[in-house]
Amino acid sequence: MLDLRLSFGVRIEELRNALKLTRAQLAEVLDVDARQIAAYELEGVWPSPEMASALKAAFGVELHDLYDLTPTRMIPRVSIEQRLEIRAQRRGARKRDMG
Repeated sequence: MLDLRLSFGVRIEELRNALKLTRAQLAEVLDVDARQIAAYELEGVWPSPEMASALKAAFGVELHDLYDLTPTRMIPRVSIEQRLEIRAQRRGARKRDMG
């Protein structure tokens, strides 16, 4: 089974990273708290229609691009704890590669 909400979060993270923005920077552009961006990316929270419109404008994409959940973007259902562990492992690997 695929988790569409987490897949959406991955998409938000991809678009944010493509613009080289931190969560805090994107939050500032959207006039929200960075925790709200983290909730989209990590917790599978869906944005309101107004926020979806603001996100699409911030990323410079069409609405259908924001929700591009094609099979290659979809991730298997994993718990939030598993997802956070995967991210922590990736960060650790990047730090080792850099240092």
